[in-house]
Amino acid sequence: MNTGDPQSIHITGDYTQSAAGFMDIDLASLNSFGQVNVGGNLNRDGTLNLTLESGFTAALGSSFDIINWVGTRTPTDFSVFNNVIFDGGETFQELVNGKEIDLVVVTATSAAPEPSTLAMLLCATLMGAGIAWRISRRRRA
Repeated sequence: MNTGDPQSIHITGDYTQSAAGFMDIDLASLNSFGQVNVGGNLNRDGTLNLTLESGFTAALGSSFDIINWVGTRTPTDFSVFNNVIFDGGETFQELVNGKEIDLVVVTATSAAPEPSTLAMLLCATLMGAGIAWRISRRRRA
């Protein structure tokens, strides 16, 4: 997609984006934003870039249906999501909803971390608790 010009692209067959590929989605308003419609299977990797057009604004919870497909979808996400923060603290969260990918407006602090990030934070917390317990046990002995 061309940066600076929200448009819909219709792909008759399958769409495959390699790790080196990128998709640019422009958002101008709730009624004017880039969209990719795939008539077959969706296999995405690489980078998703978001660009907000001048004057863009959207309320919390607003949703933008940016990708649709008819066939199957590989369970991979974009390797890189170049998200944006606007209006002083709002951003987008990617949401797979049936056979579409939506961008939902959320507060920047409420954007949920990926499951792997949550697992890493849980492990770090448990390790920290174990170290603290061991130090306190040594002090008692």
